[in-house]
Amino acid sequence: MTIGIPYPAACIRRTPLGRSGLVSVSCILYLASIAAGAAAQNPPLTAADWQRVLQNGSVEEKIRAAQTLADLQSVEAIPALGAALDDREPKVRFHVIRALGTIQDPAVEPFLGKALLDVDRDNRVEAYRYVLAYYLGTPVPTVLQQVLPLLFRPPRAERVPWKRVHPAVVDAFRQWVRSKDARWTSMAVQAVGRLWVFELAPDLVQLLSEPQPKDVVLGAFWSLGQIRACSALSRLLSWWQAPDTDVLERAVWALAQCHREIPTLGETLWKAYQAERKPERQQIYFRGLAYIGYGPAASVFLQGLMSPSAEIRRYAAEGLGRLGKSENAEAVGRAYLQEEDPAVRLAMDFALFRMGRPDHDVGFVRTLQQDDEARTAQLASYVTEYATDILPALFRYMDRLDAGTRRRLVRLAAYAEDPAVLPLLEKYLDSPDESLAAAAFEAIKAVRQVARLRASTPASQ
Repeated sequence: MTIGIPYPAACIRRTPLGRSGLVSVSCILYLASIAAGAAAQNPPLTAADWQRVLQNGSVEEKIRAAQTLADLQSVEAIPALGAALDDREPKVRFHVIRALGTIQDPAVEPFLGKALLDVDRDNRVEAYRYVLAYYLGTPVPTVLQQVLPLLFRPPRAERVPWKRVHPAVVDAFRQWVRSKDARWTSMAVQAVGRLWVFELAPDLVQLLSEPQPKDVVLGAFWSLGQIRACSALSRLLSWWQAPDTDVLERAVWALAQCHREIPTLGETLWKAYQAERKPERQQIYFRGLAYIGYGPAASVFLQGLMSPSAEIRRYAAEGLGRLGKSENAEAVGRAYLQEEDPAVRLAMDFALFRMGRPDHDVGFVRTLQQDDEARTAQLASYVTEYATDILPALFRYMDRLDAGTRRRLVRLAAYAEDPAVLPLLEKYLDSPDESLAAAAFEAIKAVRQVARLRASTPASQ
């Protein structure tokens, strides 16, 4: 045994075979007293000590100092870490960025903005990852995860930022948006939607007024739709005729998120649908009309219920559901009895529920019991739109559900955007089921975060 200090040979007994045996209690006490004396002579470094190392140490020592201050969650070290962003060594700045992104305190935010403008390319990417993690309250995303939000998905499909983004971070992303390097532009465009950076919506409109790579265009429309930047989107109405079908689909989806604020959108899409001769583009306009629930298209939705395409049947049912006219319930009910596709059946449950058939909330419950991720996301999109109708109906079943389904229902409520649903959740904060209480707490926090973010949106956005 080696501990770095001398000790008497008598402390170790020898067995007949000559191997080390047990250490006596008195010997342990002796060795402990020696170690305590050494520790007293060399006490552990404090946060203040590590800050001095960060300022004056070697490259390796500075890196260790940054790592240690992150482990200590040292709020008082934030100014020193911020100053270290000017260190000439990129490796030091890399670990300083990680440290700042790890400390959950608002004082780090202006420095995160500065880190996004680091001269080193790898450091800027690292800052981007930690900025996402900081504001979303999630683990640091992998490189793959940070470029995935361009997948088509309903609004509110991921975590909501816990606060508005700091002006220094906004300004850094604005410089990225205006960068001539498409990589930084694309990443900044995605950040607008992921972090709800409403302030940059006009910058995205300006971006789309000029030729851009396809991924930038897709990302811009995804972000504008995600945060429902309706004032900005109203200036992009002409994109309903985009020649590229992927861009057209994304533009129509984004515009549809603001159909109440863009009163001419329904008529525009309806005319485009009637005039279009290419089936693929006509289906995109059809989906746009379904997102809106456009009244004059009801006959087309009814025909769509009989389509051989499950996707068309689903959107037809959703369009009729958003329209919510009880006179269409009989036709949807007949189609429902023949339907086998689970996504379409859920859409028809939604439609019939909206048409005054409350017994179809059982279909929502069944979806939660099956714990199917895709169907739960589909149901979440309905909750985002109609939380005050759907959630009270579902919470009536709480006492009859198993523990797992109860937790999934509470998590589903996190997609609501109306604080009126909060009383449904608050009663479960004191649940003896700790997992259920935790889920209720997180759902309440998410609903309040969305309400706060929406309320703080500048009117011009």
